[in-house]
Amino acid sequence: AFIRLGIIYYSLKKRIEAEKIFTKAYNLNQFNSSASFWLGIIARDNEDYKKAITYMEPALRNPDYKVQALLERGKCMHQLGNYYGAQPELERAVRLAKGGKIEYYIDGLYYLALNHEKNKEIEQAIEFWKAIYSLNPNYLDVASKLLQFHQLRNDDRIKDYIPASKNTFYSLCKRLIEHFGMK
Repeated sequence: AFIRLGIIYYSLKKRIEAEKIFTKAYNLNQFNSSASFWLGIIARDNEDYKKAITYMEPALRNPDYKVQALLERGKCMHQLGNYYGAQPELERAVRLAKGGKIEYYIDGLYYLALNHEKNKEIEQAIEFWKAIYSLNPNYLDVASKLLQFHQLRNDDRIKDYIPASKNTFYSLCKRLIEHFGMK
């Protein structure tokens, strides 16, 4: 009853009341994955990402919340700048969501693409954006990102740098610096 009441409050955008109700349910049973999941969602909404990650842990054991909890943990890690930590969470979420709820699948792909973009792995990010675009061309800023990177890839002056691996990029920069007589 507490969980259902909390969900009603949350959907009515009464976050404070919802948090109180979910906390009551959580205090009654700390293994209650539903209460834990929703407390994690509220913590994420409040931009308390570390707390949200902690709350999502018990929800991973519940098959009803597993995909969402993996997605939310990955998103929170991404927001904290832990792109490499977010990667396995998001990959598992995408793998589990494939063939299930399309919105979780697309959301997971989007954050995987963002992670790859932050890690300067543009080719992988573009592949994920293409997959999203084929499923939902109007999803967030995917179309503009594809257009932006398409223009960059076609610009002859920088096309060698954009798709370059980290090692190749490093050697290109090193040669450029040496060419100008710098150290």
